[in-house]
Amino acid sequence: GGFSATGVLAVVRHPWYTGGLLLIWSRTQTLTEMLINSILSGYIVIGALLEERKLVAEFGADYRTYQRQVSMLFPWKWLQRRFSPAQ
Repeated sequence: GGFSATGVLAVVRHPWYTGGLLLIWSRTQTLTEMLINSILSGYIVIGALLEERKLVAEFGADYRTYQRQVSMLFPWKWLQRRFSPAQ
């Protein structure tokens, strides 16, 4: 099989990780919770980077092209395309 680049996967490459980050940072934070959330965020980012490595090994140039077109965790590239002035 291949990978899909439609729907939410056209906006971010790892929507589950993005959701996890939004979930852990969306509540009131104490100093302890901020420390824990920072550690969890690091774990999520490292996991996403390791998964990226596996996906490049599996799908090669197609996935590299996808990486250039779609942001990993936050939709920066999508927002830039969506809100940039028409050319």
